[in-house]
Amino acid sequence: MSLAPVPDEAYAQIANETRGHYLVGMDPLEFLDNFLPWNENTPTHYQQQVVSETRENNLKSVPPVKGARHPERSMYKHYVDALDDWVNGIDNSQKLRFAHFKKPDVDCASLNVGVSTYWQSDFPSVPSKGSCAFSLQQTHEEFRVDHTYDAFSHVNDEKPNTENPNENATGDQDPSNSASAEDASQKSAKEANKPASSLDVVDKIAGDAETFNEDLGDVSEESAEHAPPKDSHHDHVNNELLKNKYPFMDVIGYWDSSISTSSANSTGNGAGNADKPANSLSVVNKKGDSESSEEGAKHAPSKDSQHELKEDAKQPTVVETADTSKQSASSRALVSEVEKDTQRAIRTRGQIAAYAGVAMSMSFRSHFFSLLILGEFARFIRWDRRGAVVSTRFNYVKRPSLIFGFYLRFGQLSLRQRGFDTNAVRVPSQTLPEDVASAFDNYYERSWHEGAKFSHHKDNLDGRPRRRAKESKFHRVTVNDSTINQTESFFVPAPVYRPSVINPFTRGSRRSLAYLDHPDKTERKMCFMKDSWQEDSARTAPEADIYRRLHEHGVPNIASMRLGDDVADMQTETQEWWGSLNHSGRFKRFGFGYMVCHRLVLNTVARDLSTFTWCKVLLSCLADVVDAAQAAFKAGILHRDISASNIMIVMDKETKEWRGVLIDWDMCLLLEKREKHLQKTGTWGFISARILQARSSEPVTHSLGDDMESIFWVLVYQVLRYTRHRDSPCQLYHKMDRLFNDSVTTENNEVIGGSVKRVTILDCSVGNVDKALGNFQVTDLVDVFTVICEQFQSRYPHGPRKGRMREFLKIQPTAATIPTVQVDWDSPDEKWFSTLLRRAAELMQPLGVTPTALESPSNDSKPPIDPTLWKRAKISRYPPDYFEMPWWKDKTKSTTANENSYSKIVTSSQMNHIDGLSASLRKRPLEVNNDDGRLTDGDAIDRAKRQRQR
Repeated sequence: MSLAPVPDEAYAQIANETRGHYLVGMDPLEFLDNFLPWNENTPTHYQQQVVSETRENNLKSVPPVKGARHPERSMYKHYVDALDDWVNGIDNSQKLRFAHFKKPDVDCASLNVGVSTYWQSDFPSVPSKGSCAFSLQQTHEEFRVDHTYDAFSHVNDEKPNTENPNENATGDQDPSNSASAEDASQKSAKEANKPASSLDVVDKIAGDAETFNEDLGDVSEESAEHAPPKDSHHDHVNNELLKNKYPFMDVIGYWDSSISTSSANSTGNGAGNADKPANSLSVVNKKGDSESSEEGAKHAPSKDSQHELKEDAKQPTVVETADTSKQSASSRALVSEVEKDTQRAIRTRGQIAAYAGVAMSMSFRSHFFSLLILGEFARFIRWDRRGAVVSTRFNYVKRPSLIFGFYLRFGQLSLRQRGFDTNAVRVPSQTLPEDVASAFDNYYERSWHEGAKFSHHKDNLDGRPRRRAKESKFHRVTVNDSTINQTESFFVPAPVYRPSVINPFTRGSRRSLAYLDHPDKTERKMCFMKDSWQEDSARTAPEADIYRRLHEHGVPNIASMRLGDDVADMQTETQEWWGSLNHSGRFKRFGFGYMVCHRLVLNTVARDLSTFTWCKVLLSCLADVVDAAQAAFKAGILHRDISASNIMIVMDKETKEWRGVLIDWDMCLLLEKREKHLQKTGTWGFISARILQARSSEPVTHSLGDDMESIFWVLVYQVLRYTRHRDSPCQLYHKMDRLFNDSVTTENNEVIGGSVKRVTILDCSVGNVDKALGNFQVTDLVDVFTVICEQFQSRYPHGPRKGRMREFLKIQPTAATIPTVQVDWDSPDEKWFSTLLRRAAELMQPLGVTPTALESPSNDSKPPIDPTLWKRAKISRYPPDYFEMPWWKDKTKSTTANENSYSKIVTSSQMNHIDGLSASLRKRPLEVNNDDGRLTDGDAIDRAKRQRQR
């Protein structure tokens, strides 16, 4: 079963999210000289290859004939005939193959591009039976029948020479220019200027921390683009995109980048290389083919472009009107409407952005090249995580040497110049060492990339048959740590598709298990690798350095880092051209420097928080995270991105206890650099209501108390999604949507939210948990929510009320002598929160299980006094609280949703498999009725009854 196809509406959303990231106007010849230069060792005879007349005629025949029945199909054929098997790679001696594949990439949500290019070794032996494979693409080309579908506009674009420039190759009028469509176009443009649409709430796959944090959904203080606004235009974008098994935070990169509404000054210098002459294009020796543009090197990047980052930002895509008042005169002069807002343009821009994002994420890359073919015209595009450089539109029928020259130059580039990370080398098929394959096979396949997660089906979570490691694609990745002068190599599974990768301008975070390739067999072990694109900032530090600082200060409940550093020569270049190319002015981060790929390896291999099994374990793990965040604050570090994906569970191999660990410190803030300004940093769904409600006119500072509230929202999310309650699937969907996607756009184009969260806290504080959150089967949760919200409400405009549950839990605020004293949420010494969570865990059923998932023979939530008698509690004896609640947006989708709902309870044997321990998977799991959550297995029912009687 393949992943759900990307719906058409998603491309409009991607076009919206990526607005402002395009630098348009580079002359195509200059584009080649800057990004595909002739290397010194490239032989002269290679550079001067002559294009046959047949190939040239095929290229000139690409523009479709007016009235053609399948115009794009004919374009593919002529383009492939013109270029296939012509270029030889100098570094690999392989032919560069071109093809249009009728079969899409089933591993990438059935995406497909017009034409893909591959080296011969990656090309299917029978092209007609092959399929598009984004992970193997060298470049790709997307086709439109004519210029009316162009996504961009520039004053230097070559114009069509036709009697009716608004008429396309099919004879249709461009709706963007027709009177009847003018209003629609204006409406489209108006909607395009809104932030991305309301994010349809769908399921969160375990460990998709790229997803929740990045990947999905990270939110940085410098840009407000990924707040999930309420925009009806894209109301159905994600319902079909991710079906029932994907993280609601991770849809098409929605929160996979930073968020903020703060303003930043943007300056840039541009004429550093203005006098540099353009190199001649020695490609063909045919008359009239070596035309050069009058623009020459007009748009060369500034040598003094700003490299130093002024702020901490993570991939903004904010949609707002350019604030030219805060830009320099030279910057304002470059601001123009280079991104067209017609319906055709929006779809084209969204589609090419999505394809580039997937191509960069499905392999280890720093940048990617693509071409946009528009009838007789074309554009070159270079993509990286910062943005995209787009050439002016040129007529390749008149100047075919530009197209042939692009691929000829591409063939003589080095692997690194083509955008590939040379530290990641593909492992040949079927050659993975046996011990490595065995180690990965001991985990569920999805655990390789997304963190351990319960699997309730004989296959994978998406229904695909489980593949053995030997049959899967792997890379051998070398990681260097310059601080400790150590280099090690690891076997990691090839990147996999996630909805967040569709947006190319994100941090592109990637997580996976990584097996240490050490010559000493006793040292070989499973580790955990993360890489992402980060900005260097004066207010933070590389994540590897943050881990070192945390370890130096003895911060508990964090992962153990093995090594980490920036990846050499893996940084963005788009920002270099910000001071010399036209842009829409909507993205103000170009002038603040580059992004760099940062890679680290952890010794800690954790599992997803949603594998808590019993609610008391969930509370205990969150208490551990409270301790970690407070200790880090004492060490001068504020996390700022606590979310469901950044809290993991680790099992102590000796004691078998489960502990919570706080990971992903790449968006943290060094307290000595903290400033008071508007910050919306983190994953939108888990940011505190106080931060979400803040406006630029009344800025607030992200505090420790805001991180404490984020932990509360993680608790809410987990129990709504993974414990039983009375909400129907549709009720649950819309409740989660309101609570975690609450946002509006103000008259000043600021994205704010948090009102639903605030009301929820106030409702729960007076005991209305059933109304605010739900009627939970684990009734002790009602008491926990009530007591916590009684204390949180002091952060909001209503006075504190007497806590009716405080006496029951016997918890008082630190140093308090009377119940009316409020918790000091911003104090790292305040232990009320962690103490309450642990006390509640001890009081919670089943008493035969400790808060750390050990068995309690004394039935009092305490383990045996003798540690040698400690052992893990078994699900077969203590039925779990864990229950994956079904949810879907539309009642008509109930059949599909039920088909994707597997058995909800697992065996202890499967739990062992989650932790990478060899275990038999033949044991039949408990069966659960998908409609009402009742146990259907007779023995299971008896066990549950006996447990309730204890």
